[in-house]
Amino acid sequence: MSVCYRISSLTAQTYDHQHVVTFGPGQKDAFRWTDLWGGVAAVAAHVESHPHSLWVLHTESIPCFLTGFFGLLHAEKEITLPANMQPGSLREAGGLDAGILDETTLTALIERGRGTTVKFALLDPGHAVLRFHTSGSLGSRKIVSKVLSQLEREIENLHAVWGADLENRAFYSSVSHQHIYGFLFSVMLPLCMGQAIASKRLFNPDALNGLQAKAIVLVLSPAFLKRAVQNRTAPYNFQPSPFIFCAGGVLPGVTARVAERIFGTRLREAYGSTETGGIAYRVGGESEPWRCFPGINIRVAENSGIEVQSPYLPDEGYIATGDAGRLVAPGAFTLLGRLDSIVKIEEKRVALGEVENRLRESPLVEDVYVLALEQSRQFLAAVIVLSAEGKAKFISTGRREITANLRSHLKQWFEPTTIPRKWRYTETIPRDTQGKVLREAVIGFFERADSVAQTQLPEPTAVERDGDRLAVRLSFPPDSVYFDGHFPSFRLLPGVVQLDCVMRLVRQHLGITRGVAEIPRLKFSRPIFPDVPLVVEIQFEPKKEQIQFRYLRYGTGEVFSSGKLKLQKSQ
Repeated sequence: MSVCYRISSLTAQTYDHQHVVTFGPGQKDAFRWTDLWGGVAAVAAHVESHPHSLWVLHTESIPCFLTGFFGLLHAEKEITLPANMQPGSLREAGGLDAGILDETTLTALIERGRGTTVKFALLDPGHAVLRFHTSGSLGSRKIVSKVLSQLEREIENLHAVWGADLENRAFYSSVSHQHIYGFLFSVMLPLCMGQAIASKRLFNPDALNGLQAKAIVLVLSPAFLKRAVQNRTAPYNFQPSPFIFCAGGVLPGVTARVAERIFGTRLREAYGSTETGGIAYRVGGESEPWRCFPGINIRVAENSGIEVQSPYLPDEGYIATGDAGRLVAPGAFTLLGRLDSIVKIEEKRVALGEVENRLRESPLVEDVYVLALEQSRQFLAAVIVLSAEGKAKFISTGRREITANLRSHLKQWFEPTTIPRKWRYTETIPRDTQGKVLREAVIGFFERADSVAQTQLPEPTAVERDGDRLAVRLSFPPDSVYFDGHFPSFRLLPGVVQLDCVMRLVRQHLGITRGVAEIPRLKFSRPIFPDVPLVVEIQFEPKKEQIQFRYLRYGTGEVFSSGKLKLQKSQ
């Protein structure tokens, strides 16, 4: 039977002294139970010699984090966990009134504490305080304080739902333990269960290739999952299949479906916030409702807002989540987006999250963000990341046809006045490291007016044709509308524009008017910035009914992108 200790009950005697807490690439990188508690003694002695009652704890190293965490608690200090060590974050965390434990200090204290044996009293879970820093649901930063007992109850819930499935698996994470999701799922849950933890985060999906022969748990963010499945068609060969958690932001349905196929397992998504803690989970993606964790009660208020009652909140009453939803069964619900995202368009109430969810049902859409803008009157605007099918259709039929298709799709559920009036197509929707949309960056997509003239391709400086081979020299100026949809300080040419440009040149110079049926191969090696001198090489292969292309830097031959486009069959 799976065991899960409380954080406050952990002592130097809980596990064998040689029990592996965290591991690295080599055998010597193992951080053992005796190492942890020797370091805890050194940290406690260090902080007790300083007058600060509040301490900033920040480190990427999980051994250092755990050592600092338990050392501070046993010294009866309050802990604050900033997202980073930038000056502004440190000022918000505690300013000059807080002590600081960083990786350098903690590494030295761990070494100092090796071989030390100190017997600590059990922690008081009702008095040990942690401060988590969050951007908040509306984007304004805030600090949320939790006592240890609240966090322990949440870990008990996670263990009650999934404990039996997590036994004898090593934990790997792409999520920072400075954030409550990473803190609970990737550090404290395995620690309390006695499961080994990778000492460093996963930053690059390529690292997954070396984990396929292990029994593992992956604690991932939607952003990491999207990178992991991007441009990958062959499934991973995990033996056994990994157990995957995903939380911290919106996971697009198409990403979830591709991820489940490539990883060979179903995803376990969790829903909640730093303020409320975990509320619900689902297995099966967008088609399934969210189901409450044990002991969690929800209700939907008159304004469609979800309210939650939880055993790991400070009081027994219901509190508002700020999200809109709809009950589908006792303890089960669907989300309609942020409550503040319910807007009135032409006196009609519209849930922006519902518009987004309907758009995600289209096979042309991979990701979407809908917002309300105001000029002479309020209207909706949508930013779309196209799926592979959507990109193929875009370069075959153009932007206008794609937009008409999506508008027609929405008309099944929404009146014409509540359908987005403005549309932008981009490679990615700007989000922070926790997956929350950077709204101001999105608004920037719409600051420039549409212009037919601006959507014309730049005039080529040279065109060379040799049979079915074409080489076109051109560059995209900084004021080209094609750079809209990216950060002003990092303007790059979207991949969908590069594909569209290829097909326009094919139609104009090779006389081929057929659309694209599929995109078997596509690789973006380097970003294309404004004013870069380009050569677009295009080769039409009639027998294979396909186009091969490359974007090169004129003069050096440096490759920016390349691909293969299968054309629709001749009529």
